[in-house]
Amino acid sequence: MSLHAVLGTPVGATAFDSRRVAPPVQVGLWEKATARFLVPMRITARDASILGVIAGREVAGASFCRLTATPHVATRDARLADGAGAGHYKIAVGLRGRSVVSQHGRRVGLGPGDVTVYDTSEPYSVSGDVPFGLLVVRIRQDVLDAGRDRVAAVAATALTGDRLSPVRNDLLALAAGNPGPPVLDEVMAAVDHLIRQALPVRLTGPRNTDVILAAAKELIAARLDDPGLTPGFVAAALGVSRRYLYALFAAEVGPVAHYVRTVRLERARDLLIRSAADELSVADVAVECGYPDAAHFSRLFRRAYGRSPRTFRRESRLADAAPSAGAPRTVRSGPGDDT
Repeated sequence: MSLHAVLGTPVGATAFDSRRVAPPVQVGLWEKATARFLVPMRITARDASILGVIAGREVAGASFCRLTATPHVATRDARLADGAGAGHYKIAVGLRGRSVVSQHGRRVGLGPGDVTVYDTSEPYSVSGDVPFGLLVVRIRQDVLDAGRDRVAAVAATALTGDRLSPVRNDLLALAAGNPGPPVLDEVMAAVDHLIRQALPVRLTGPRNTDVILAAAKELIAARLDDPGLTPGFVAAALGVSRRYLYALFAAEVGPVAHYVRTVRLERARDLLIRSAADELSVADVAVECGYPDAAHFSRLFRRAYGRSPRTFRRESRLADAAPSAGAPRTVRSGPGDDT
C-alpha cells in the first residue's frame, strides 16, 4: 500500500511528499513542511533521509495534520518552544506503527488508536524507530477549559476514559473532511473532559529532594518569560503535588512564589545593567522576565530595589563610569508580594 493510501489525504488539504525529492534534501524539506503544517521543530533521521507524506487542513481555527513517515526524530527545544507555534496544545492520535511522545521527562508510546496531549510552549519530542503514522491536532490553549497546570500533569501520557473512542473517531472524521463532520467545539469539550478525568502523573518510589528542587529551579529559570508560570505548573511538570512543592521550597529557599519573583527581578536587574535603552526598553525587559504589564513590573522592581527600572539603569551606568559610586541594592521584597 502506498503512503498516500495509508495517509488518506483529506479533502481540501495541502500535502508534502518527500518521495518526490532527492534523498539529500529530504530531511531539510521535511523540517520545513513540519514547520508549515505543525510548528517549527528540529528533524533528524538516522539514515539521513525521510520517506513520507504530511498533509494538513484547517477546521474552525484548529489545524489537523496527518503524517506517515519512515523513522526520524522531531525535537522542539526550549528555544523553539519560545517561538512560532507557542501557546497551543497538540492532540496526537496513533494511526500506524509505533511512535513516542516525550515531554516533562515522560515518554508515552503511541500505537494505532492511542491518544495523548502535549504543550507546544514546552520542550518535547516525537520520534519513531519504525515507520509510523500520526494524526496531530493543534489548538489554541484557550480552546480548552483545562488550564496549563492540568495539561502539564497529564502531558505525554495515554489518555483513557469512556469518551476516548468517540473523541478519536470524531477527530479522524474532522481530519478527513468528511461530509457532515462533528462540531469542533463539541469534540474539544470531550477532549477537555478526557484531560480533566485523567489521573495526574506522580513520582513513585523514594524522592530525592535535592534532585527535585534542582529540577524545579531549572524549570523556573527556563520559563521566567512565561507569565503563566505558576507553582501548580511546576508541580505538575515534575510529577509532585503542589503541597509537596510548597513544603520543599519552604524548607530550602522560602515560598515558591517569592522565589520565582526574586529570580525574575534578578534577571531584570541583569538585563538592565547589560543592555542599553536602545537595545531593550524597560517594557522589553519586563516581557523577557514574565511581566506583560510594564507598570506592574516597575512597581515590583521599585519595591525590590528602591528605584524605578529606568533610574536603576542610569545609576548602574554611572556606577560603571565611577567605581566608587554606591552599588545597587539587592532584592528586599517580602513573601506577600505579587510574582
